[in-house]
Amino acid sequence: MPNGLLDTSFNNIVSLNLPSYLAIGAICKTTDGGKLIGGAFNYYDGYPRGNLVKSDANGFIDTNYFKGSGIGYVNSNPSVILPAGVSSITKGLNDTYFITGRFNRYDGATVKPLIKLKGLTSGLLNSKPRLSSFALYPNPSNGSFSIKYKGEQPLKNSVLIISDQTGRKIKNLINPDF
Repeated sequence: MPNGLLDTSFNNIVSLNLPSYLAIGAICKTTDGGKLIGGAFNYYDGYPRGNLVKSDANGFIDTNYFKGSGIGYVNSNPSVILPAGVSSITKGLNDTYFITGRFNRYDGATVKPLIKLKGLTSGLLNSKPRLSSFALYPNPSNGSFSIKYKGEQPLKNSVLIISDQTGRKIKNLINPDF
């Protein structure tokens, strides 16, 4: 927002469901425009997440990621309670992310407190087509219509969802041939 105004459309995750001493420690933009959010929390927006969550660009959870136990810490001295947490997230090359913090477990596996994650992209990457890249005719239609793609790059690994005016899905086309 210009001039430092608060963007009220961004989800402020009012329900982290955590003790008061725990918080978000790191945020990194993902390749697809979402966010990778780490910290010391058990729930994000009501969903159980172990200190790591992926959100969309507006801060709402992308439930396709981090369904396991997540980032954890096994303490050799059980009389001292130290919570696990993410303190830093750095984007690497080609949809990879380096996570550091206080942890020695990731989804139940023993790890060092520096891990590399990959494959957090959902949807199309930077080649997201503009609406102007498509032509639909005739419009309105009696149920039979044509779609023409006029984009510069071919659509790979894509899904075209056709829905009616109410939003009800009519057809899904996986990797449509334009």
